[in-house]
Amino acid sequence: MASWLASDCCLNGSILPEHAEQHPGVLEIRGKGTTKDTMEANAIPLVISGCSAPFRLGSEPAEKLILRELTLASSHTATLRIWEETGNSIARHIWLVPPTKTPEPISHHCRVGRDAALASVIFLDQTITSETTARLPALSKLLHQPRGPPLQAVELGAGCGIVGIALASMLDSCEVLLTDLPEVEEIVQRNLAEAHLKKSSSVSYQNLDWDEPPLQFCRKRIDLILVSDCTYNADSLPALVSVLDKLTRSSPEALVLVALKRRHESEAVFFDLMQSAEFTGEQASMDMPAQNDQVDKIELHCYRKVTCHRSG
Repeated sequence: MASWLASDCCLNGSILPEHAEQHPGVLEIRGKGTTKDTMEANAIPLVISGCSAPFRLGSEPAEKLILRELTLASSHTATLRIWEETGNSIARHIWLVPPTKTPEPISHHCRVGRDAALASVIFLDQTITSETTARLPALSKLLHQPRGPPLQAVELGAGCGIVGIALASMLDSCEVLLTDLPEVEEIVQRNLAEAHLKKSSSVSYQNLDWDEPPLQFCRKRIDLILVSDCTYNADSLPALVSVLDKLTRSSPEALVLVALKRRHESEAVFFDLMQSAEFTGEQASMDMPAQNDQVDKIELHCYRKVTCHRSG
């Protein structure tokens, strides 16, 4: 067993020297003094613990993956096991890392506290379990109302799938469809295999290109659409809003929950496009820890079609 300390984290590794080539080892990184990462709004760790994929000395390098184990605050026992990639593809991370020319060190991939996807998970957990006045009343009403048929949710730009999987892990009688480009399917399927879902809940995956959505995509009723960290690329925003418009035209009572951290001024076009597409909504925010005792403000917007809002 070996252990290395840094300012924010501790790196542990375990390999048996006499059998190093036969027995796999793993590396673990975690915050100092941390035994588990509980997703509580007032105690979100700056460094999220993670374990490498198993590897053997003298053989092929380990897969470029890291496993996160996140404990939901509402239960203190239910754990999300989410794999993400440690390479440069921003589509397959929990934390949205801007692309770089060189691989980033592992410590960069442990600072996931600023991610809008984590904020979505925490906010949904709070909303599902809270008995007080909700910050997004329409979302609270949807998640608490008695259900006959299961709640139908779709996540756009799901990445590694953490938000949709978390929802089905927290909410009974919920069917979630994760969607993204084909490059994320492998990591999503790995995470689906790790998922422990609530009673009568399920999660599935389907490839979806916003620029070329299939004509028959999601013809059934939709109650909730999840979008996290999908506004950073202004070039893709017209296609994203177009898909949201099509989905809510076929399901006019659907709510759209958008979580984002504003990184560029160009992201403001998203709100203009949503207004032009006749969406209206409520807004909340959540502070997430950042380096140097700073915080990142994550915005959460709950939209619905104006036509449905007026008629309701």
